[in-house]
Amino acid sequence: FSLFAPGLRNLSFGRSGPDGPGVRLSLPNGYETGAFGTNHLQSLDETHPPYNSRPASSGWHIGNTARWDIYDEPIPDERLVHNLEHGGIRVHYNCPDGCEELVDQLSRVTSRALEENLKVLLSPHSDMDTTIALVAWTFIDQFNEFDEDRILDFVRSHESSPNSPEPNAQ
Repeated sequence: FSLFAPGLRNLSFGRSGPDGPGVRLSLPNGYETGAFGTNHLQSLDETHPPYNSRPASSGWHIGNTARWDIYDEPIPDERLVHNLEHGGIRVHYNCPDGCEELVDQLSRVTSRALEENLKVLLSPHSDMDTTIALVAWTFIDQFNEFDEDRILDFVRSHESSPNSPEPNAQ
């Protein structure tokens, strides 16, 4: 169930991750997933326990980041989590049947953020339950309809946040 409070989107009680019940605080700019570590992997092929969110918002990752850019191919969470560790934002879409108009809209808003020198990248991601997901270190916002203001609010609220382990890294 959810409780609504002034200034908060909602407070959800229930499963907060794969390990069972918990409290998930939903803020105007997404909900907090909880930190799942900063462990480094030697390669993308190395196995690790499952992440505590989909898409991953913290946890196991390789030691180099993806370039802040717009991609039309999926990038493994094991690479992108490092971008989050550096205070970056991931914008993802999941459209099994195609969504050219949505991708154009997300590309425009991502380009705008990149022009502002914000650490943002856009890529498809199939392992999510919604059409759109915004991901920062330990925060996610998920929804199905394009909302430019919501995206920009999330990016500006979480980009280079001191919540991330290395917010000033590029």
